[in-house]
Amino acid sequence: MRALARWGITPLLAAPAGAWALGLGDIELQSALNQPFRAEIGLSATPDELETLRIAVADNATFQRYGLDRPSFLSTFEFRVVTARDGRSIIEVSSRQAIAEPFVEVLLEATWPRGRSLKVYTVFLDPPVLLPAPATQPAVTPAETRTSGGAAPGGQINRPTPAPAVEPPAPAPAPPVTAPNVSRATPTAPRAPVSEGGAYGPVQRGETLSAIADRVRAEGV
Repeated sequence: MRALARWGITPLLAAPAGAWALGLGDIELQSALNQPFRAEIGLSATPDELETLRIAVADNATFQRYGLDRPSFLSTFEFRVVTARDGRSIIEVSSRQAIAEPFVEVLLEATWPRGRSLKVYTVFLDPPVLLPAPATQPAVTPAETRTSGGAAPGGQINRPTPAPAVEPPAPAPAPPVTAPNVSRATPTAPRAPVSEGGAYGPVQRGETLSAIADRVRAEGV
């Protein structure tokens, strides 16, 4: 949708008498701030005038004569006379660079063999209308739901009861290790011989008196 420019037109110099058939109309802005300039200007002219018509930004001397500043970006403006879809003759205005100034004042000069016309167009560039970016929805990961035995009444899902943890059986106690029963013989000290007269000797180490008496006693005693 085209936005109608906020503009002002000031006629500065009229053409000689008999040349009033050509006229510059309103300007319709089609661009915004920080964009290449785009606009259309209505034009009233005869076919013969259209063939020889020349549209341009006035020179520096003309700007100074009327007390206007001529910014450098106006040198990038281009003009083209075309026929619109509805059959009207219009002037397409465009620039080769983006316009960062919110206020544009251009002194337009139209010349043809029978005359010359000057008009000032004052245009206010509004910032472009930015639509809010759609909020990014977080990615949803479907949860895996497992059921056992279907759903319970009321829509509640019966979840399987986890099996109790089975502990491994404790290892059987190892049989006690019994040390082998080793019979140890107590060495017996050698006994001394007993003489015929009842004498005993010599006494060996470890012999006791009772043991010696038991050996040398006579039978029946």
